[in-house]
Amino acid sequence: MSEAPNNSLVGTPPGALGDVRAVRDLAPSAVGERWLALDDARHTSHVLHVIRGDEATLSRVEGVLARLRSATDPHVLRVEELVRRDGSLVVRTEYPGHSDGVITLDALLAVKGNVLSAPEAARGVRHLLDALLHAHRLGVVNGGLDVTQCLVDRHGRVVVELAGVRAARGGDGVGEGELKREEVRSLGTLAHRMFTGVLPGETRRWGTRVEPAWERWLTRAIAPMDGYIDVESAARDYPSVPVRAE
Repeated sequence: MSEAPNNSLVGTPPGALGDVRAVRDLAPSAVGERWLALDDARHTSHVLHVIRGDEATLSRVEGVLARLRSATDPHVLRVEELVRRDGSLVVRTEYPGHSDGVITLDALLAVKGNVLSAPEAARGVRHLLDALLHAHRLGVVNGGLDVTQCLVDRHGRVVVELAGVRAARGGDGVGEGELKREEVRSLGTLAHRMFTGVLPGETRRWGTRVEPAWERWLTRAIAPMDGYIDVESAARDYPSVPVRAE
């Protein structure tokens, strides 16, 4: 089980990180606090993430975050700066939000009646696949996707926030193979919701239709026994046929 973030100190700004200063708190993520931060000299916006834990936890997380400094895929949130401070890690990333704050995929689904159009869903799932594939190339396995770590910017780009950190926080000895299977099943569950508006096993809304190629992919992505073993196999099988708008 992943360790729940300790938000008991939320409300205490993390202070400045170089020229970047925290200006207001944002909704907490699955791993800790988020703060909107500004670089007044460069007129840029950032997020300061505050991750708390014991020494062993912070060391595992720091190792993952160090790898994310090399991220180049637009769907993986790159770590711009990382420091230890007062028994926590303070991490600076880009700000993928807008004036109202960061928008999670969960929040976007709620606004859209819990289902996306077929082209939107296909594009969003492709973004998530690309993010997880790039993380693997960096040596980072995210494990189960938490819907709050999937952010959507104002251009519709889906970004995975702090990939691999939840798994590193947990430190429960789960092997890489099982983490990869959990990762692809969680992606399949989220994709099923994006395409159909419901979780696997729930009754679909009348009129909700998914084209056969995607229906087959979704069925295998969520299968507990004979499904995809990792995101690489899911990506190879991802449908390339055009998606018709509904």
